[in-house]
Amino acid sequence: MRYGEIIQRAVRITWRNKAMWIFGILLAMFGGMRGGAGGGTGPQFSIGGTDISRWFHFMPGPPVDWNALAAAGLALIGLIAIVGLFLAILGIIVRYTSLGALIGMAAEEQAGLRPAFSDGLRRGWRRLLPLFLIALVIGIVGFVVAIIIISAFIALGAAIALPAVAMFSAGGGWIAVGIIWSVVLGLGLLALGIVVAIVIGAVFAIVREYAYRAAVLQHQGVFDAIGTALTLVRTRFWQSAGIWALLWAIQFAIALVLLPVLFVIGGGVSVVLAALSAAARSAIPALVLGLPLLMVGIVIMLIAGGIYTAFDATAWTLFYLELQPAVEV
Repeated sequence: MRYGEIIQRAVRITWRNKAMWIFGILLAMFGGMRGGAGGGTGPQFSIGGTDISRWFHFMPGPPVDWNALAAAGLALIGLIAIVGLFLAILGIIVRYTSLGALIGMAAEEQAGLRPAFSDGLRRGWRRLLPLFLIALVIGIVGFVVAIIIISAFIALGAAIALPAVAMFSAGGGWIAVGIIWSVVLGLGLLALGIVVAIVIGAVFAIVREYAYRAAVLQHQGVFDAIGTALTLVRTRFWQSAGIWALLWAIQFAIALVLLPVLFVIGGGVSVVLAALSAAARSAIPALVLGLPLLMVGIVIMLIAGGIYTAFDATAWTLFYLELQPAVEV
C-alpha cells in the first residue's frame, strides 16, 4: 500500500480546496416534579401535595416566597435542558453534514473535479441521517464490548488478587512472595489492558471510517455500510492498521511540535501581561489586551484544527478508494 503517496495527495487536495477547510472547522467544533396552580399572589409548587413553603417557616429574615423561587429554579433548569437539547441536535446536524461533505468533496477532487462548498453541503445533508445512525450503532456496540471487557478484567484481577491475599495472610516469607506476585501480575494485567484497549479502539475507529465512506460514496444503508466496513477490516486488516497508525503518528507528531510552541508563546504573553498589570497597578490593561489575544489564539487553533480534520477525512477517503477502486463518485 502506497501510504506516502496517499498522504501527499491528501495534503494537496486539502490545500487546494479551501472550501473543505470550512467543513473541517465545523467538524472540529462539534464530537418529575409536579406543579399546579393554587391561591395566593404567586404560583404554588407542591411535592406530593405539600406546599414546600411550610418547610422553611423556621428560616430567619424577611419572608421568602419559596414556591415562586422553586418554580423559577425549575423554569431555569428547563430552559437549560431545552437549550442543551437544541445545541445537541445542532451539533449532530453540523457534525455529520460536514463529515459527509468532506468525504464527498475529497472523492470528487480525487476524480479530477472541483466541488464547490454548495456541492459538499448538498451531499453532506443527504447523508446526514445514515452517518449519524452508523455512529450510534457502532457507539452502542462499542459500549457493550467495553462493559464485557471491563467485566472480564475485573474478574481476572480478582483471580490474581485472591492468591495474593492468601499469601499476605500466611505471613512470614509469603508476604514477599505475595508482593512479587501482585506487582508482576498486576503490571502484566495493566499492560494487557492497555494493548486490548488500543487494539479494540483502533478496530472500532477503522470500521467507523469505512462505514462512513460506504454510506456516502456508495449510498449504502446503515447495516450494509457497517457490513462493508467489517469485510474490509477482515480482508485488509494490516493495511487498515497501517493507515490508522500512520495518521495517529502524524497527529501525535503535530501535537508534539505545537505544544511546546504554544507553551512558550502563552508563557511569554502571560509574563508581559503580568508586568503590564504590575506597572499599571491594575488588572484592567491586562484584561483589555489579554482577552483579544486569547480570542485570536482560539481562532487560530480552531482554523488549524479544522485544516487537520479536513486532511484526516481526505486521507481516509483516499485510502478507502484504494481499497474500493470500483466506487463511482
